Amino acid sequence: MRVGWRVAVSTLTVGAMAGAAVVIGVVDADFDRDNAFVIDTFDRHVVIEADGTTLVQETLDVTFSVERRGIFRDLPVETRFDAGEYRVVSVDQGSSDRPWTYVVERLDDGGTRIRIGEVNTWLQPGTYRYRMRYVTPTSSHRRGEDPDTVATRIDVPGFDWPTSVGATTFRVEAPGDITSAACVQGPRGTTAPCDDRLTVDGSVLQADLDAFDAFRAATIEFRTDGQAFTTDLPTYREQPLRSGRLVGPFELPNPVAALLLFGLLAVPLIAFDLLLAARVYRDEVTDPALHDRAHPTAIPAPPFGMRAPEVAGLLRRQDPRALFLATLVDLDQRGVLATISDDDGDDLEVLRGPGAIDEQTLDVCDRSFLRALVPDGGATVFDGEYDGVVATRVTAAQDTVVTRASEVFDRHGFQHDRAPLLRNDWFRALLSLLILAASIGVGLGVAAVTPLSTVAAMITVAVVLMGRAGAKAPWGHQRLPLNSAGRDAVVQARSFREFVATVEGDQLEWAAGQPGIDHLHPAVSLLPYAIALGLANSWYDRFDHVMRELGVTAAGAGAAAGAGAVWWTSRSSFDSVSATQSATSTAPSSSSSGGGGGSGGGGGGGGSW
Repeated sequence: MRVGWRVAVSTLTVGAMAGAAVVIGVVDADFDRDNAFVIDTFDRHVVIEADGTTLVQETLDVTFSVERRGIFRDLPVETRFDAGEYRVVSVDQGSSDRPWTYVVERLDDGGTRIRIGEVNTWLQPGTYRYRMRYVTPTSSHRRGEDPDTVATRIDVPGFDWPTSVGATTFRVEAPGDITSAACVQGPRGTTAPCDDRLTVDGSVLQADLDAFDAFRAATIEFRTDGQAFTTDLPTYREQPLRSGRLVGPFELPNPVAALLLFGLLAVPLIAFDLLLAARVYRDEVTDPALHDRAHPTAIPAPPFGMRAPEVAGLLRRQDPRALFLATLVDLDQRGVLATISDDDGDDLEVLRGPGAIDEQTLDVCDRSFLRALVPDGGATVFDGEYDGVVATRVTAAQDTVVTRASEVFDRHGFQHDRAPLLRNDWFRALLSLLILAASIGVGLGVAAVTPLSTVAAMITVAVVLMGRAGAKAPWGHQRLPLNSAGRDAVVQARSFREFVATVEGDQLEWAAGQPGIDHLHPAVSLLPYAIALGLANSWYDRFDHVMRELGVTAAGAGAAAGAGAVWWTSRSSFDSVSATQSATSTAPSSSSSGGGGGSGGGGGGGGSW
């Protein structure tokens, strides 16, 4: 079995998936980043009063690289406990006599946005100072496990800044002595310590922090004696600062995080597929009796005397309309049906055969087709005008021939008896769902412990799963659970189609007397196969004149009597009936129109506008 090109295609597909993961990570790293500005320095001064009132002053030196109106500061809603609202005191350029114009907006999540600047005023590239004073909801609370101790947790400068933040300083004045303090820094949820950056002197805590990349910050927690507060603070039980997560987050570049996710998904899936191939499809793939055998390039008869839908099914051709017309012509030729067309060959009436047909002599598929299309004592007329009853009959008849085509491997015993579980449709569907669920879970886990966003992680998961299908595609034929007879049947079906596609008039005699085509002249008998295999036009090009001459003979050989019985011997009549049948059984399309549109406290972030 020649597999070199298949190995190459699968390997290239896996490599392309890895490259796509890196690209996703690169795009994700810059997707939410605002490259129009950077924060050179960030200073936050927090004063907590004994009654819990918290006054914050923030001073930012901002450098714009392009024209912008200003910046906005997003202050998050406190979701852990009801702690009040924000109140902006002032916004200026570093001194009270140089104020900035600003508005206060309410965010969809309940937070507050301070938008600084004017709509019609653009600032030139350069460095500007922004100083904001505001009162925040208290971020202090009594510890649920120790109500006599008050804990305060604050993010500096905030995890939602979409740009880099330079040297950051933080100073807090508490109403009483600070008994302990802790600090972590990195992405949201980090457990990387930064305690050496903290200095505590009585009731004052000072932190001198290094620069932060976008969406990075420090979380500082300190504790004071509850007796220093004169108000009732919320009581809240919170996990210790460094034990919020068992794993991560890891400081990985986004491309590396995406590549890590690719590896966590691709390696187990590749191992699973290789194991499956070795354990289940081993004999089918490597058995020399099933591969590299010499076969004729063209054979004049369908394998095992199969009817047209079954041959089409062997070649995975399941066009309902083509199978319907092929079966209609076949049953008309065999006298099971009688068809009468008008002089123009447009309208067609389908009846049961003129003789007494014992339905029990028909195979179950032909019998089902006959009962669906022509009920007892009735007729089906194709006149080009949509008819709901006729449409229902045609749909039922098409279902029977599609089923006949799709079940050909199982019906004729062309599949291996081993590993029946993996051939069970329900089991395979369940297995696919489990793989999908596990992949999504791994993606969410990687997104939770790395800087990779959830959206980028889900896109990477989709790329891996689709890439897996692409990598497996070249092996689809070898992975078919067919036995030797099934392989032979497929090869014979291909050779037979080659014969139907290329045979000329002087070669038709070769087909005469072959199983399945001995009841009529080969030009007529092979017509249903040509229709089912998508070769009707080519067949009429070669044998239209032959079938016209044989029309009367065909009728006398078993088809319904009368000139109208040979509509399928003429290309023009066949095309007319085909169009009429489609119009009669297809509901007219309708159109419609419509429209539509489509951490700790005090952190947050902001951006430029």
